[in-house]
Amino acid sequence: MRMQVFLVLVLVLFLAFHGRAFSGEVKGVVDLHAHLASHIPYWFMLFGGDPESAASPDLTHDHAYHQVMNLELLKKSGVKIYLQATLVNILGFSKSIAEKQVLEQLEYVENLAKRNSADFAVAHNPAEARAIIAQGKIAFVHAFEGAEFLLDTLDDARAWQKRGVAMIGPIHLGDNQYGDSAVMKGRLVVVNLIGWLKRTFWPLSRQGLSPLGQVAIQNMFKAGIIVDTAHMSELSLEDTLQEAKKLQLPVIMSHGYVRDIRDEERGLTNQQMKSIYDLGGMIAVTGATFMLHPHNPLIPPLPENHCERSIDDYLLHISHIEKQFGVNSVPIGLGTDFNGFVPHFRPKYGDAGCSPVSAILGKPLPFDVLGLAGPHLLPSMFNYLERISPGVQSYDRSAERFLQIWEKATSYALLPTSAK
Repeated sequence: MRMQVFLVLVLVLFLAFHGRAFSGEVKGVVDLHAHLASHIPYWFMLFGGDPESAASPDLTHDHAYHQVMNLELLKKSGVKIYLQATLVNILGFSKSIAEKQVLEQLEYVENLAKRNSADFAVAHNPAEARAIIAQGKIAFVHAFEGAEFLLDTLDDARAWQKRGVAMIGPIHLGDNQYGDSAVMKGRLVVVNLIGWLKRTFWPLSRQGLSPLGQVAIQNMFKAGIIVDTAHMSELSLEDTLQEAKKLQLPVIMSHGYVRDIRDEERGLTNQQMKSIYDLGGMIAVTGATFMLHPHNPLIPPLPENHCERSIDDYLLHISHIEKQFGVNSVPIGLGTDFNGFVPHFRPKYGDAGCSPVSAILGKPLPFDVLGLAGPHLLPSMFNYLERISPGVQSYDRSAERFLQIWEKATSYALLPTSAK
């Protein structure tokens, strides 16, 4: 029996890593959180067309309700892998409705990639992703943001894995049957008002993962699906990390931030970040600027030339991660949240910035004066980062880290029950 288990383990490891052996490690960036099909469930939010439509000529960083995932812009982004997160809108209040919405988006992305197969393809497993990237194409990978009703059983999880879904965040903006969502401060408290009321008036009712949520996390691991911890409350995240530690399986924070910079429940503590990376996981700091500005007082205080809601806010969080682990010591992914109803980094210079264009030393970059007006400006953003920061290699290692996480998840699912 032990020999059989050993042979299965050898086979699993071979299957998990054979794609890497033939194509080499992938160098490049993964965007762990973007919405390629959000115009389908949220058609009433006026996104202004689908990804195949022409990009608006007057896009700015403040594009919360505009289509920015245009294929022509994605081709210029330099990103190797996009985790495209499906969404269920506010009318998805039953399992049948939620399933219908998700399946429609998955099918749309599949057909979108087929119609534009010269530049894009959907990867249903890590080996396909490596092959797609080796061909010079951008790989789309299916994910969910919020999974109400969709992970109640192991059969549910396995069905989504067979559809090519690589990653799921079981909890989104509000508390659900799987557990508690994070409560944010200020105006953002409204996105989880029930959670805020519970925390304020009935704090003992905040439970982290529910019993069904713990089973859902276990079922995701068994099915070979990566757990996305974004939006989880502190207790839900701690419960998830405990489940991951039992099996030594990695998890991902697809679009979060650092609590020492922005002091609220959704922010990651230093220990939580360490736990994620100790498990072989990965973190991406969100591109949504209104979630990044630091709390007061910040120690040490902000420099005088700090430009609020520009990339300066983002770099506070990235610099903190680098202080914890070392510059270029851990992979860091993008978590742009494009088409997620959020604005992005405003420019530092020009009319919408904090300083005149004349203050730029050398030739201005497009990112300097436009900010992150869409995915086509990501290369310019990285040029900006190279100009001021030594930590850009962390991003170049992120696509490979994601593929390794996916390989480990799928390998675990292939193990016989006796070996788990």
